[in-house]
Amino acid sequence: MKEGADKVINDEQMPAKKLLRTEDNVPGHIFKARNRAYIKNLLRQTRSRAFDHFSEECFAPEIMEEQLHIALVKINQVETLHDDVLEGIGRTLKQLRKLGLLAVVVFDLDIEGGQSQIPNRTYSMKLIEEADRIVVGIERSGAKARRVDGSVSIDDAGETQISLPNLIFAPLSRGTIPVLCNTAYDSIQKSKCTTSNAILLALTNMISKTDGGSAKSTNVISLDRIIVLDPSGGIPSSERKGAHVFVNLEQEYDTIQADLKELLSVGTDYQSILQTLRDCLRILPPTSSAVVTTPLSVSSAGGQRNPLIYNLLTDKPAFSPSLPISPSLPRTTTTLLKHGIPLTILPSSSFDGGNRLSKHPQINLPKLVTLIEDSFGKKLDVDHYLRRVDNRMAGVIIGGDYDGAALITWEEGLNGRKVPYLDKFAVARKSQGLGGVADVVFKAMILGEGMFPSELLWRSRKDNPVNKWVSRGIKHHCCFAMYTDKLLFLVF
Repeated sequence: MKEGADKVINDEQMPAKKLLRTEDNVPGHIFKARNRAYIKNLLRQTRSRAFDHFSEECFAPEIMEEQLHIALVKINQVETLHDDVLEGIGRTLKQLRKLGLLAVVVFDLDIEGGQSQIPNRTYSMKLIEEADRIVVGIERSGAKARRVDGSVSIDDAGETQISLPNLIFAPLSRGTIPVLCNTAYDSIQKSKCTTSNAILLALTNMISKTDGGSAKSTNVISLDRIIVLDPSGGIPSSERKGAHVFVNLEQEYDTIQADLKELLSVGTDYQSILQTLRDCLRILPPTSSAVVTTPLSVSSAGGQRNPLIYNLLTDKPAFSPSLPISPSLPRTTTTLLKHGIPLTILPSSSFDGGNRLSKHPQINLPKLVTLIEDSFGKKLDVDHYLRRVDNRMAGVIIGGDYDGAALITWEEGLNGRKVPYLDKFAVARKSQGLGGVADVVFKAMILGEGMFPSELLWRSRKDNPVNKWVSRGIKHHCCFAMYTDKLLFLVF
C-alpha cells in the first residue's frame, strides 16, 4: 500500500471516497484477462458441459475499476458449524475476491444471553470466541480476515447504525475480510445487543446513501450481493417441499410470508430474514440480489457446483423456478431473491364493457409494440395484429416497465368451447436471461394461483426447450397439430 494511502486509512474521520485507494487490490485493466481465464477454468471444473454453448453475455459484467464491489455475508448459528466448514466458507470468499467481490461477514449466535438488551459476560465472551473462530477459518483458507469491534452503534431510538464505517472499509481496502459481532455501543459507549439482520440493513443504508457530506458512496462502493448462510438452507416452500428457487419480492413477498406462518416446524426465523432482505434490496439498484443457502453447500469442494460462485457468474437461479414441479425436478437448498418487478395482470374480465387491447386504459400500446418487436427482432404489422386479436383477449400480463409481457387470446376449440391460447410471450432483449423476468411472467400466467393454472395452449417447434414447461405432475394431455410435424400444440 502506498504511503499516502496508509495515511488516509489511519485517519478515521476521512470520507470513504478518499479512503478507498484500491488500485492495488481491486481487479483493474491489468487483471481483466487473468480474471476471465480464471472464470472459464472455474466453469470447466464445476459445470463444463452446461456452459459449452454459452456466450460471453452469460458472464457477470466486468468489474469497474473505480468501484469496490461488496457482498454482505450473514452466517446463522455459527456455534453449530465445524471448523472445516468455516474454512470451506473462507475458500469460497477467497474465490469471490478473485472475481472482484469483497466480503463483509456478520453472524448470529443461537444461544442464551443475546436476547436481553445488554449482553451478559458469558454471551460476550462467546461472541468474541466465535468471531475469532470465523477469522481463523478464513485465514486457514489462505484469505485474510480480522474481527472488527466498535463500528456499530445504537441511537436513542434503538436504531442500529454504522457510526465508524472506516473501521470496516480500511481492512477491505487492504483485501482483508471484516468480521462483525452483533453488538453495538450506545451514546455513552455501553455495549448493547443488536441483531445481524439490523446490521445488514444498517450497512446497506450506509453504502447506498450519502454519508458524512461526501459524494454518494455508490460512486465508490457497489453492494452487489447479500448472502445468508443458514444450516436449514433457502426460503422454504410448502409447494415444492424444499426451498424456493427464485423469489420476486415485489410480487411474492406477502404470499411467501403467509406461507411461512404455516410452516411452524421450521426452526429458522425465515420471516425476519425475508423482511430484512426485502428492506435491503428495495433501496439497492435492481442489479443487486440476495442468496440464501447452506454453509455446507458453500464450503463443499470436489466438483460440486458452488451456489455463490455460480450466482455471481450468471446472476441466475440453479434452474428455472417456473418449471412445473415433478419428481424429476431436483430439489434445491438455495434461494435467489431480487427486489424484482411489479406485475400488471389484466384478466379476461378487464376486457369486458368494450375494453380492447388497442384502447385499454392500463395498456401503453406503443410500449407494448416496442417490446414485442424488440423481443422477436422483427417489425410487427400492428394493424393486422389488432384486427386479429383486439376483441378476443383472454388476458394480458405486463412485467415491470414493459420488460416482459404475455398476451393470451380466446380461441375456438371443439364444439365451440373457448380455449386460452398464448399468442405472444415477449421479453426485452436487455432482460433476456437476467432478472427472472420470463419466469415471473410465466409463473403469474399458469402456476399456483395464476390466470390459467389448469389449461393453456401454445405452439412451438418440437425441439423448442420451452416444451419442458409442460407439467408432468398434473393431469394433462398433448396433441400434435395436423398442419406440420414441426409444430406442437400443448394443453394442460
